[in-house]
Amino acid sequence: MGLTEWTLVSRTRYALVWGTINVVVVFGLMLLSGYVTVQRLLLFGIPIALLSCLAQAFIWYPRAKKKLTAETG
Repeated sequence: MGLTEWTLVSRTRYALVWGTINVVVVFGLMLLSGYVTVQRLLLFGIPIALLSCLAQAFIWYPRAKKKLTAETG
């Protein structure tokens, strides 16, 4: 079972895994560029992480699940 199948077992797992990956990549790049400080990262990071997880759960999960079932179906 690959990462895609493992994360598609539940909407929550999918949202947490891919939402966290997206947030870490974006904020990591912003920190490296000097655009944000650690305080701003903590202040805005939590709401942005929640929004990212919600978007992954309600927008991208159904699309990914449909694509996986169409490929294996």
